[in-house]
Amino acid sequence: MLLAIVFSLSLLVLVSKSDIDNLEQCIGTFGDKMDVIEIQSEIKSQLDLLGWSQKKLARELYMDEFEYDDELEIRRYEERVKKALSRSTTKFELLRGYLNFIRSHPTFCKQRLVANTFQPRECLTSEQLDVMKEFSSSVDKKIT
Repeated sequence: MLLAIVFSLSLLVLVSKSDIDNLEQCIGTFGDKMDVIEIQSEIKSQLDLLGWSQKKLARELYMDEFEYDDELEIRRYEERVKKALSRSTTKFELLRGYLNFIRSHPTFCKQRLVANTFQPRECLTSEQLDVMKEFSSSVDKKIT
């Protein structure tokens, strides 16, 4: 079965359904990796604002999650968090949990830090969103 796809350059290309599925998987994977890289960067910048290291984050997460203090387990947990913040294969949901933990931590609240949040709008094209992200990043760099 062949399907027609029209590109923005008015180019008509005939491709099979499996080609489309493969393309969607590639785009999805790339998009997911970019999301992971972006949230890892956001977590690291929030840690900088708090004056925390990745180890400090891991210890705070560990203390919040577990009732007992085992120094060996804490060190292992520190390594897991450190790896999660550096690998592009880390689950987005895990990183989102880390970021939510940071933003809800009493230290974050005491410092009256404001968390930037992005709410995508359907009326904007992906190019417009990219320009807005670039602009926002440059403003963030200038004010921090």
